[in-house]
Amino acid sequence: MLALVFCIAAINLLPIGIADRIILLRIWEVLLLPLVFFVIRGVYRASRIFKREALLLGLGFLIVCIAGLIDILIDVTSGKNIYLTQYGFLFLMLLSAVTVSARNAINEQELSELTRDLEKRVQIRTEEINQKNYKLQEDLFFASQLQGHLLPKDPPDLHGLRLHPTYLPMEQVGGDFYDWVVIDQDRLLLFVADVAGHGVPAALVSSMVKVQFREIAKDTFRPGAVLSRMNDSLIHLVSKYYITASCALIDLKTQTITLSSAGHPNPFVYNVNVPQFQFFKVRGSILGWRESFVYPEVEESLHPGDRIIFYTDGVTEARTDGKMFGESSLIRIVQSSRNKSIQELAEAIQIEILDFSDSELKDDITYVILEIV
Repeated sequence: MLALVFCIAAINLLPIGIADRIILLRIWEVLLLPLVFFVIRGVYRASRIFKREALLLGLGFLIVCIAGLIDILIDVTSGKNIYLTQYGFLFLMLLSAVTVSARNAINEQELSELTRDLEKRVQIRTEEINQKNYKLQEDLFFASQLQGHLLPKDPPDLHGLRLHPTYLPMEQVGGDFYDWVVIDQDRLLLFVADVAGHGVPAALVSSMVKVQFREIAKDTFRPGAVLSRMNDSLIHLVSKYYITASCALIDLKTQTITLSSAGHPNPFVYNVNVPQFQFFKVRGSILGWRESFVYPEVEESLHPGDRIIFYTDGVTEARTDGKMFGESSLIRIVQSSRNKSIQELAEAIQIEILDFSDSELKDDITYVILEIV
């Protein structure tokens, strides 16, 4: 049917006479009759959706079709035309405008309801997240308090030795820690470790390492033996973690320090009386990576006025704008504070690091200062 209509329309474009055009017009009008019924049938099917907008548009199309049908019938029977179709189209346009306005109003109402529902859901979800975050902060605070209790607070009471530790975790809990065991009135076993990373996972591993140190220190005080036994104990437990440590035996009777290292930054000694710097030179594998590893030891003499600084890499690797704090900055502070107490020295180091990093630590920071008096 559509193909026939297009053919007739194409014929109308040909240069033919008036009489022939009138005949073609009559054929065109007759062909419109089944098309009108086809449109009415489609409108009827669309209006069965039972939506207000569809019914309004269906009514408009129906009026246009009826008006067109009347015009065709009158034109075919009498040759006249009262032009009802144009009024039908006008009515369709009015109904279309009403339909669009109604649909916009409905869309705005639905959008408003969806927005309120979304805001309500977001509010509920935000409250849930805030509650979980509050609970997490409580747990972290408890973990921080627990880790704080695991670190020794009071310095060892040994004649001829002063000790001051500093611990600055990047988060509420961290992977750095220190510990010491007073063997007798002349000897102290010091342990400083750094578990790679920060936060709760690193803190849990560091607690495990601390327990191992305490247990092993009951049987041996040799730093190399302590690290070897810790390495064998941890190799199947924390092989995925990067753990460095320094272990030192300070003997005030013989005025010596025996040091062993498990991949940890080497401490250095500075004598306030000379003054003179000396880095300890000892190397060893990180803990938990090489089974049955024998950790070497180095022994050095101690003198009154010596200050030994043990530290983790968070001290020298503090960063800002791509620059590192570095060993040179640490040495400079120690040297410029030779007339200060070790407590004042520790505070000066902390202030310098925080100022350097704009109070935004990128890693846990731990250092222990010993002084021979």
